[in-house]
Order: sequence, then structure tokens, then C-alpha cells
Amino acid sequence: EKKALWNTAIFIFDTNVLLNLYRYSKDTRNALIDAIRAKKDNIWIPYQVALEFMNNRCKVIYEAKDRYSKLLDDSNGFLKKCCGILRLSSDDSSILKLSDCLQDWIAEQKECNGLNISLTDDYILDEILDLFDSKIGSKYDEEKLIEIYAEGKIRYEKKVPPGYKDADNKSANYEFGDLILWHQIIDYARDKDKDIVLVIHDRKEDWWNIICGETVGPRIELRKELWDKTGHRFHTYNMHGIYV
Repeated sequence: EKKALWNTAIFIFDTNVLLNLYRYSKDTRNALIDAIRAKKDNIWIPYQVALEFMNNRCKVIYEAKDRYSKLLDDSNGFLKKCCGILRLSSDDSSILKLSDCLQDWIAEQKECNGLNISLTDDYILDEILDLFDSKIGSKYDEEKLIEIYAEGKIRYEKKVPPGYKDADNKSANYEFGDLILWHQIIDYARDKDKDIVLVIHDRKEDWWNIICGETVGPRIELRKELWDKTGHRFHTYNMHGIYV
């Protein structure tokens, strides 16, 4: 069944999978882009994902570019801690050696994996726009969103997945984001008569069936709901290497 799905299902990517292209190492980033390109004829992203991606893209780029400066700051704090615990002066030869090693390693990582992009010259965005050209879902109107918000309040009280783990974030843009995504997935599966594989970064229990701390697959409720409403199968892959 999984083999059949891999060959025939539509692969849908959540927001963080795409945003993580800015966060991953160069090798991982290129490998993921190549994997998406290999499935180019069978990929799609819901409007909710596209909206969240564009809302968060600038912030993620700045965070990714700034992380090496933060590593340097953290390494200086670590050196001070070493001096304090070991009762060493900052100019002790062993501390200076450690400092050089840390700085060299951070510089090497920045050289290998640092993002050489800007908000207006972004090859990752160009890749995404090319891969998903004409493969992005339509926006829900306000009436449909209000209907989903009302449904979400009932579902979340009963802990019906997905999205109830975001119930504490009292902004409709975030509180019901996963539920909007889920509706758009269901609509697509029904309209296009396709099975669905969701590639998702999230590891929360409102997407995954977690038994004794082990993630064993997508929530059964999600598989059943998509089947009941569309007659199609639903599976998930996780970017942490967990898949079903």
C-alpha cells in the first residue's frame, strides 16, 4: 500500500518543511529540493501553507543568517563558564586553544552552510515558486473561515485532531491554522480524486499517534475522516525520519 501511495498519491508539504529549507545545512537543503523536484508531477501545497510561508519567510531568513553570530556569543559564554568552573584565566593556553577551535568550527560551518541570499535575491524562494507553479490551492472566503472557526471550537473541546494543540494561541490565524490546512487537504483529495501523503515537520499528538513516547503513525481519526469524506487514503512522512 505504501509503495502504491508513493507512486500515485499527491505529496503535500506543510509550512515548516518549506521554511526549513532556510534552516537546514546546505547538503540537506539540496537533498530536499531534489526530492521535491523528483515528485514534481505529484506535488501541491494548500493556500494556508503558502500564506504561512510568505508571512514567516523574512523572519526565518534573518534568524538563519544571524545564527552564526549567536553561536559566537554562546561560545564566548561557554568559555567564561569553563574559566569559572576550572578556575582558569581567560588567557590560559588551554582556553585560548579551545577558543580558536570553536571560532574555526563556527567559521567553517558558516562558509559551508551559511545562506548567501537576501530578501530580494532568494534562490530558495525561486526554487519553490518554480516547483509549485500552478500547484497552490485557492483561498477560502471569509464565510468559509468563520464556519471552520466555529467547527474548530467544538473539535478542540473534544480533542478531535488536528489543531487542538494550538488552542491556547488565541489568534484565528494560528489557533485554527492546522484545521484550515486539513479542510483544504480534504477538499483537494475529493476534487482531484487523489490519495494524499502529507510531509510534515510537526511532531505534536494532534497529528501523530504516539504510544509510550514512540510515534507509530498518523492519527487514526485523520485517516478515517479523509477516507469517509473522500474515499481516499491518507499517510504521513516526518522530516525527522519517522514515517508511515
